[in-house]
Amino acid sequence: MLTEELLEEKEKEYAAEVKRVQVEWTGKTMSLELQLEEMFKTIEQKDKFITKQMMSLKEYMSHDIACFTPFRFSKLSQHAHTNGNTIPKAHPHVPEYSEGEFHQWTRIQLTTNDS
Repeated sequence: MLTEELLEEKEKEYAAEVKRVQVEWTGKTMSLELQLEEMFKTIEQKDKFITKQMMSLKEYMSHDIACFTPFRFSKLSQHAHTNGNTIPKAHPHVPEYSEGEFHQWTRIQLTTNDS
């Protein structure tokens, strides 16, 4: 009889330990799931922010490319030869160049575009 009681007591202890471990690991699993959800939300927010910044940057770059085309500078160069030594600003983004600086810049651009 004593062994049966001892065996039943050990089985109860074992069942209680199994239940305790299940509860502990369920809590840990839920905590990890919450952490993953928070990380995912953070990543989504960062992705949206970066996408928005990229769109703004693309718009700005496409505007700059339109402003700084070789065609525009060749027209400015022709204007500079006829009207003096300084190339006028054709657009707010186009800086003023002295004739030497402008020709140096166009030589760099032409050699870069040809290669």
